[in-house]
Amino acid sequence: MEDLNRVDKKQLKEDQDTSTMAVKSGGALLHRMQQPIEHKDFVEEVRGIMDINNLLDRSAVLLDLQDQPNENPSTSSLESIVDTMLNSMMSTGNETVTREELKSLIFSNNEMDMLANTVQGTIEGDGGGHEVDQNWVCSTTEVPTLMNRVVGISRMSRHTNM
Repeated sequence: MEDLNRVDKKQLKEDQDTSTMAVKSGGALLHRMQQPIEHKDFVEEVRGIMDINNLLDRSAVLLDLQDQPNENPSTSSLESIVDTMLNSMMSTGNETVTREELKSLIFSNNEMDMLANTVQGTIEGDGGGHEVDQNWVCSTTEVPTLMNRVVGISRMSRHTNM
């Protein structure tokens, strides 16, 4: 009977080591919620008109952004794009928020290759259902320590897999 207990304990230890390795190798759970957003009529909404009028005045607009190869192989291509946008958006130096704090809110994982909050359109698929429109993506982030709202808009110079 003692030999069986030793085997069970040994097997239990191996199972624990295996599950720990799975978590260490990048295994994780991801919660993703999709919900429709109401269409807004900016002509009738007072706040909407104010937002549209101030959008370009307070935005960092980067056109034909290049998806550069990463100098640091430990960073993702998406992280490089976000870094470029953050450099442009935070160039005034009026904010006390750190780049690390911003990136921890923008990305959903430590590899920084997946955006945490996104808005995407849907199009009618070939089979009659709806598919996600892969032509654009909007990442939204709420930063509690940010003093002023900042908007970054970029257009990639060529198709980019995000």
